[in-house]
Amino acid sequence: MSDAHVGAAERSRETKVSVQDLRNYFPIKGGVLNRDIDDVQAVDGVSFDIQEGETLGLVGESGCGKSTLGFTLMGMHEATGGSITFDGQEITGRSSRELRPIRKDMQLIF
Repeated sequence: MSDAHVGAAERSRETKVSVQDLRNYFPIKGGVLNRDIDDVQAVDGVSFDIQEGETLGLVGESGCGKSTLGFTLMGMHEATGGSITFDGQEITGRSSRELRPIRKDMQLIF
């Protein structure tokens, strides 16, 4: 195998996206003072890795958190917990401005 093929094979094993114990909860408000009384656990404990060159498809019932997971990965919803690493960079908790250059290399398809 040539060096070019070895390099390509090596790169294909690199982790592009790593998600560990990702959670996204939304508060339910209620009562006279409109306080947080509970949470909707839209994404709870999701973990996966996507290697260079791989594609991940999510399948599930309506309302199960597929879009919320995608929006959280893109930084459009703030994660309640867990971590997201993209290209070796921790991106959890970054602002929209900080994510702007990274998002050009990310894509969601609905």
